[in-house]
Amino acid sequence: MAHLPLSNYSTVRCVHYDPDRDIIYAGGSNEFGYFEHDAVTGSLSYHSLIMELPEEERDFGEMWAIFRCDNGNYVFQAKQDVFVMKPSGEFVCFHVPVDILSSALSPMGTILASRDTIYTIRGMKLQKLAGTERLAGEIPLSILPYNNKVLFATAHHGLFVYDGQTVEPWSLDITPYISEHQIFCAALQGDVLAVGTVRGGIVVKNLKTGKTSYTNLSTGLQNNTVLSMHFDALGNLWVGLDQGIAYVLTEAPFQELLGRESRYGTGYTSLIDGQHLLLGTNQGLYSTPWPPAVSATPPALRLLSGMTGQVWSLRGISGTILCGGNRGAWQIHGDACRRIEGLTGTWDFQPLEGHPDLVLCCDYHGLCVLQLTNGQWHLRNRISGLDVTSGSFMQASDGAIWLSEWQQGIYRIRLSEDFTKVIERKMFNRGNGLPTDDNNLVARIGNDIIITAADGFYRYDNLSGYIQPDTIFNRLFGLHPQRLRLQEGPQGELWAYSSELVVLAQPTGTGNYTVDSLTFRQLAPRLQHSFGHMGFTSDNRILFNTDNGFMLASEHYTPQHHPARLIIRRITSTAEGDSILYEATTKQQVGEQAVLTVPKRLNSLRVEFILPEFSAEHSVQYTCWLEGYDNAWSVVTANEKEYTRLPRGTYQLHVRSYNSASGQTDNAELTIRILPAWYETWWACLVYLLLVAFFLYIIARYVRARYERKLAQVAAERQRQLHEQETQFEMEALRRERELMQLKNDQQEMELKHKSSQLADSTMSLIRKNDMLQQMDERMEELSESVRREDPKAKLVNLIRDIRKEISDNVQDDENWDKFEQNFNLVYDNMLNKLAARFPLLKLPDRKLCAYLKMGLSSKEIASLLNTSVRSIETARYRLRKKLELEQGDNLTNFLQNFQ
Repeated sequence: MAHLPLSNYSTVRCVHYDPDRDIIYAGGSNEFGYFEHDAVTGSLSYHSLIMELPEEERDFGEMWAIFRCDNGNYVFQAKQDVFVMKPSGEFVCFHVPVDILSSALSPMGTILASRDTIYTIRGMKLQKLAGTERLAGEIPLSILPYNNKVLFATAHHGLFVYDGQTVEPWSLDITPYISEHQIFCAALQGDVLAVGTVRGGIVVKNLKTGKTSYTNLSTGLQNNTVLSMHFDALGNLWVGLDQGIAYVLTEAPFQELLGRESRYGTGYTSLIDGQHLLLGTNQGLYSTPWPPAVSATPPALRLLSGMTGQVWSLRGISGTILCGGNRGAWQIHGDACRRIEGLTGTWDFQPLEGHPDLVLCCDYHGLCVLQLTNGQWHLRNRISGLDVTSGSFMQASDGAIWLSEWQQGIYRIRLSEDFTKVIERKMFNRGNGLPTDDNNLVARIGNDIIITAADGFYRYDNLSGYIQPDTIFNRLFGLHPQRLRLQEGPQGELWAYSSELVVLAQPTGTGNYTVDSLTFRQLAPRLQHSFGHMGFTSDNRILFNTDNGFMLASEHYTPQHHPARLIIRRITSTAEGDSILYEATTKQQVGEQAVLTVPKRLNSLRVEFILPEFSAEHSVQYTCWLEGYDNAWSVVTANEKEYTRLPRGTYQLHVRSYNSASGQTDNAELTIRILPAWYETWWACLVYLLLVAFFLYIIARYVRARYERKLAQVAAERQRQLHEQETQFEMEALRRERELMQLKNDQQEMELKHKSSQLADSTMSLIRKNDMLQQMDERMEELSESVRREDPKAKLVNLIRDIRKEISDNVQDDENWDKFEQNFNLVYDNMLNKLAARFPLLKLPDRKLCAYLKMGLSSKEIASLLNTSVRSIETARYRLRKKLELEQGDNLTNFLQNFQ
């Protein structure tokens, strides 16, 4: 916000805008003049008028009021001086002998009121206003022309009316209040009178209808001392307070029932009981007279005896009132509250169609049925077959009960004829018609059950037994990221609301609806959505429960919106102390294309834009696009956008706004031309070219001389490099020849080891075979001799057994193991000795098994060599893994194959 001082930097006491000349008059201490837009930048500059006065008239003190007469004259009112400026610029000065308390234009001329005398200026003459002697000593602080009369608002005795001849007190129902709290200012537009007080805030009175409203600390005003006020074109008030300013809606779609700072807690439910309004909060059940009296203070609530704690629901059923809360359920009759025994914390009640003496309710333990006997409700029975508790349930026209469980989904159940048990139930959730399990809501609209889910509205189809998307409600309310609570009003109107919007759909009588998604939108963030509730009154008003009590809304409110324009109000350079480069003027025409030329040194810009909307806070959203610089539209959270170090060139600034309170959209454009710096101009470029050409010439001569000097050095260096290259080539050839010989030796060594391995294996097999065959030959010769001698059969059998035993012993004989081990170590780089040194617990069978596994033999082949079973080999392998300290998952064969 720009600070615009007067020439002597005194405090500004009054301002007046002249739309014809597009200038702003302002007055301060011994100073007054006007602010005018600069023709180039549009910024405001001040022009003093003090020098137009005679020198002896310039010490007038504070300037308190400026207004324009119908004949074009301007009146500047100071403490005891009045200056009238004619259209020609000539001033006429008037001096009043007493302090002027208020002034105004009227059919009787310019009226000046002091404590004891009322003056008027007519025909450039100052005179007392005849017939106003009654006002002597009354302290008139405001003068208001009204129906060819004049109203005087006095500090302590209310209003007086002057008809041109006499003054009479004007007695109104607000007179005691405004007199008690001391009038300080007043404003009048049409038949609407607004009075600002010192201690009681603002009173607005419709003189035609008699309607009265109060605005003070309890309704959200910053403080109760009102120093000035003015009506705007929409009939709302701009108010100057003891601290700050305020904007007051004289006609609002909703208001706080219990005041802004309610002490009664979070609102949950409400119900009108004749001449009383019952309100359930998280603190208890309260009662207050209905309708509430028009008063400057919120209505006082009375806590019903014993009804403390959280109150969830209030229902008027069969001429009685049922109340459910955290501590149970009650029947309410006047101030008497009777507890219904057998119920724990109770969510809600629903009448059972066709059974006026029965009510379905749900407490913390599930569904149950209440029965009315002799005017008293009592627990009839609990319903078995459904272990679910919920605060959202209702009966459909076909008798089915629909119940929403916030984590599981939606239940559709049927009860037995005696309402004692569930005989049929069906669940709708994710995978069965709904996109998610949680937070699905159910509502009865007319005879239809409507389900609200994450992706819109669903309707139950009785024929198919399934739910399907509802085209009517999805078209009416659209799709939103939050589930909408849905409720039908007494006249068939439909309400849908969440924490982001409140939508009202009014039936037209032809089967269609008119949808209003703007009027109540500002109410949405304040609603209490865990226990969404709407209470309808007989005068078309609605009670919404909020986190701070209750809001009272008018269903037939007609919103008024001034067709404001989106303007690019100011562009400031942040490069050099926030220099103002551009300011919009009020004379700028709609669609007029502004052009801003910016020097290169000021190319860091802050752009400020605004679409005036005062009735709803934070309702205007902006997007920007700097064509030629940005790639796409960008959303801005404030009404400004900064661009840093813009390159030279021409850009098109586009700003778009959306007003969620009125639905208005608007666009504004501005051409911004960033000039080149002095070093980027054409003549600077020409100088650059000449300098470059000169330096190129000098460099060329230097390079040529240097080239010639280096030429000889290059030739010598080339010869030296050739010699070094030849030497390097010879050394490289010798190195490659040595590497080739080493590769051949390594290959031959590997082949030798391989052949040695094959030879050792063959040798071992041959030695063992020959030894065994030699032994068998000797024993067979002995057997042959025994047969020849015809020895006894027993001896032959023993001899054969001994031969077989020797064969077996020969298979297990380890006489040749040492030789085998030597050959094995030779072939496999002394592997068995290395294993024995590293793992000293290895015994001879373990080393044999290691050798055979190294040679790649299978368990079956190893079992044959060791004359044992395959199972024994597997057991030996398991024990060998432990001795080799292998982890689970390590491969024994791979370990031995890779052992170094």
